[in-house]
Amino acid sequence: MNKIKKIVFLLLAILVITFVLINIFVKLPTDYSSTHYALGRTDIEIYGLVKDKYIDKNNHNNPTIIIEDKSNNTYKCYFQTNDLVFYNNVNIGDSVMSKPQSREAVIINLSSRTTFDFINNIVKNTKNK
Repeated sequence: MNKIKKIVFLLLAILVITFVLINIFVKLPTDYSSTHYALGRTDIEIYGLVKDKYIDKNNHNNPTIIIEDKSNNTYKCYFQTNDLVFYNNVNIGDSVMSKPQSREAVIINLSSRTTFDFINNIVKNTKNK
């Protein structure tokens, strides 16, 4: 009986030490919600260039764009299915602006300025001069 207790204790000790070492030396992925923003629903202002655009297979195939601001801060903005109109209108190289808790975002490129209303799914285009 004592031999079994020693083996169980040894196995538990090995598991605890392994867990501690993994937490110290292995970089685990961060929480998705702390690294991704719902554009139009954030507490921060986002203004920058679209660097990438993709469907995130790791998070329910959410459409995602990567925006980089002038200070080289990067924002991963994800969209729900009802926001696909915005996602389909934005291209790599476009500028995107969104104020904190705003229901609107603006896409600016060489030929146009597009305002998108996330609540009503309304797109308003104006030509650049």
